[in-house]
Amino acid sequence: MEIMIREATLADEDGLDLLYTEIDRLHHEALPQVFRGHEEAARPSTFLAAHLADDTMRVFVADVNGRLVGLILLKIRSEEHPIKYSQHYLHISTLIVAAEFQGQGVAQRLMDTAVTFARERGVSQLRLNVYNFNQRAIAFYEKEGFTTLSRHMWKKL
Repeated sequence: MEIMIREATLADEDGLDLLYTEIDRLHHEALPQVFRGHEEAARPSTFLAAHLADDTMRVFVADVNGRLVGLILLKIRSEEHPIKYSQHYLHISTLIVAAEFQGQGVAQRLMDTAVTFARERGVSQLRLNVYNFNQRAIAFYEKEGFTTLSRHMWKKL
């Protein structure tokens, strides 16, 4: 299987909608009190265009024989805080691999692309958020060298 990684274009919108629908369903099933269920695309048509127009963001897709089987959404961020060192990092907002293509190297290729993108821009740190239910993703990230920096906790009242 040949996996081609490239930047997304507006022409990819339908393929991206399928990937987002799959991941949205997974999140809704695991956390229905947090995520809405959607019968159709949950993101407006302007979602991709806005991301493509933002110089601090990139959307890369994994293409196998003309089918989009994965995506990674990246954003360069900077933070200033009075008691912390200045932070300049690449945030991985989204990493999706279609269920039938998981375990076949797609996520690895997308992550390698993120690392290259960060290094080319002088960024020396990657960050991401992942829900505790997604143990497969957590195992992948840990294998990639990610460690837990903090915990985001909540309590329903």
